[in-house]
Amino acid sequence: MMDVVVLLDGKIGRSAELFDMLEGAGIDVKASCVFPRLGGRVAHIAVDLEQYDAVEDLLTDRMGGVADQRPCIVVPPGYPGGIGEIARKIADAQIVVSVSYYGERGELVLATSDGERTREVLGL
Repeated sequence: MMDVVVLLDGKIGRSAELFDMLEGAGIDVKASCVFPRLGGRVAHIAVDLEQYDAVEDLLTDRMGGVADQRPCIVVPPGYPGGIGEIARKIADAQIVVSVSYYGERGELVLATSDGERTREVLGL
Protein backbone atom coordinates (compact mmCIF):
# COMPACT_ATOMS: atom_id res chain seq x y z
CA MET A 1 0.00 0.00 0.00
CA MET A 2 1.19 3.54 -0.74
CA ASP A 3 0.31 6.82 0.94
CA VAL A 4 0.30 9.48 -1.79
CA VAL A 5 0.34 13.19 -0.97
CA VAL A 6 -1.27 15.72 -3.29
CA LEU A 7 -1.24 19.49 -2.80
CA LEU A 8 -4.55 21.08 -3.70
CA ASP A 9 -5.48 24.70 -4.05
CA GLY A 10 -8.39 26.12 -2.05
CA LYS A 11 -10.96 26.16 -4.87
CA ILE A 12 -14.36 24.66 -4.07
CA GLY A 13 -14.75 21.22 -5.60
CA ARG A 14 -11.04 20.46 -5.96
CA SER A 15 -11.23 17.44 -3.62
CA ALA A 16 -14.23 16.12 -5.55
CA GLU A 17 -12.30 16.61 -8.79
CA LEU A 18 -9.38 14.61 -7.39
CA PHE A 19 -11.52 11.67 -6.25
CA ASP A 20 -13.70 11.69 -9.38
CA MET A 21 -10.56 11.64 -11.53
CA LEU A 22 -9.04 8.72 -9.60
CA GLU A 23 -12.27 6.70 -9.57
CA GLY A 24 -12.84 7.43 -13.26
CA ALA A 25 -9.41 5.95 -14.00
CA GLY A 26 -10.23 2.80 -12.04
CA ILE A 27 -8.05 3.68 -9.06
CA ASP A 28 -9.33 2.14 -5.83
CA VAL A 29 -8.73 4.70 -3.07
CA LYS A 30 -8.55 2.65 0.13
CA ALA A 31 -8.51 5.61 2.52
CA SER A 32 -7.99 9.35 2.45
CA CYS A 33 -7.82 12.53 4.44
CA VAL A 34 -7.76 16.17 3.43
CA PHE A 35 -6.65 19.03 5.66
CA PRO A 36 -5.81 22.71 5.26
CA ARG A 37 -2.43 24.20 4.53
CA LEU A 38 -1.40 27.76 3.80
CA GLY A 39 -3.07 28.68 0.52
CA GLY A 40 -4.80 25.37 -0.05
CA ARG A 41 -5.15 21.81 1.18
CA VAL A 42 -3.16 18.60 1.50
CA ALA A 43 -4.72 15.30 0.46
CA HIS A 44 -3.36 11.93 1.55
CA ILE A 45 -4.68 8.93 -0.35
CA ALA A 46 -3.89 5.26 0.23
CA VAL A 47 -3.76 3.12 -2.90
CA ASP A 48 -2.55 -0.38 -3.73
CA LEU A 49 1.13 -0.51 -4.60
CA GLU A 50 0.24 -2.00 -7.99
CA GLN A 51 -1.76 1.14 -8.85
CA TYR A 52 0.85 3.66 -7.73
CA ASP A 53 2.45 4.23 -11.15
CA ALA A 54 -0.96 4.91 -12.71
CA VAL A 55 -1.81 7.30 -9.85
CA GLU A 56 1.50 9.13 -10.25
CA ASP A 57 1.02 9.48 -14.02
CA LEU A 58 -2.55 10.72 -13.62
CA LEU A 59 -1.65 13.22 -10.91
CA THR A 60 1.33 14.49 -12.90
CA ASP A 61 -0.83 15.01 -15.99
CA ARG A 62 -3.83 16.59 -14.26
CA MET A 63 -3.01 17.85 -10.74
CA GLY A 64 0.58 19.06 -10.76
CA GLY A 65 2.15 15.82 -9.56
CA VAL A 66 2.72 13.87 -6.40
CA ALA A 67 4.10 15.99 -3.54
CA ASP A 68 5.26 12.97 -1.54
CA GLN A 69 4.73 9.23 -1.23
CA ARG A 70 5.63 6.50 1.20
CA PRO A 71 4.80 2.87 1.88
CA CYS A 72 2.01 2.42 4.40
CA ILE A 73 0.30 -0.29 6.39
CA VAL A 74 -3.42 -0.83 6.75
CA VAL A 75 -4.64 -2.07 10.14
CA PRO A 76 -8.09 -3.66 9.85
CA PRO A 77 -10.95 -2.26 11.94
CA GLY A 78 -11.57 -3.89 15.29
CA TYR A 79 -7.90 -4.26 16.25
CA PRO A 80 -7.87 -5.56 19.86
CA GLY A 81 -7.37 -2.64 22.24
CA GLY A 82 -7.98 -0.08 19.50
CA ILE A 83 -5.83 2.89 18.64
CA GLY A 84 -4.36 3.07 22.15
CA GLU A 85 -2.97 -0.45 21.91
CA ILE A 86 -1.67 0.18 18.41
CA ALA A 87 0.10 3.37 19.50
CA ARG A 88 1.59 1.72 22.60
CA LYS A 89 2.97 -1.27 20.67
CA ILE A 90 4.53 1.00 18.05
CA ALA A 91 6.04 3.34 20.67
CA ASP A 92 7.40 0.44 22.73
CA ALA A 93 9.17 -0.81 19.59
CA GLN A 94 10.79 2.64 19.15
CA ILE A 95 9.08 3.18 15.80
CA VAL A 96 8.11 6.65 14.61
CA VAL A 97 4.65 7.20 13.08
CA SER A 98 4.83 9.84 10.36
CA VAL A 99 1.24 9.65 9.07
CA SER A 100 -1.99 8.11 10.32
CA TYR A 101 -5.57 8.38 9.10
CA TYR A 102 -8.71 6.27 8.85
CA GLY A 103 -10.41 4.76 5.83
CA GLU A 104 -14.13 4.75 5.18
CA ARG A 105 -14.59 1.26 6.67
CA GLY A 106 -12.60 2.01 9.83
CA GLU A 107 -9.23 0.72 8.69
CA LEU A 108 -6.23 2.63 10.05
CA VAL A 109 -3.55 3.72 7.58
CA LEU A 110 -0.07 4.12 9.06
CA ALA A 111 3.21 5.25 7.58
CA THR A 112 6.09 4.56 9.96
CA SER A 113 9.86 4.64 10.11
CA ASP A 114 9.96 0.83 9.85
CA GLY A 115 7.02 -0.78 8.08
CA GLU A 116 8.24 -4.36 8.41
CA ARG A 117 8.80 -4.01 12.15
CA THR A 118 5.42 -2.26 12.54
CA ARG A 119 3.69 -5.21 10.89
CA GLU A 120 5.59 -7.55 13.18
CA VAL A 121 4.74 -5.79 16.45
CA LEU A 122 1.08 -5.46 15.42
CA GLY A 123 0.89 -9.08 14.29
CA LEU A 124 -0.15 -8.18 10.74
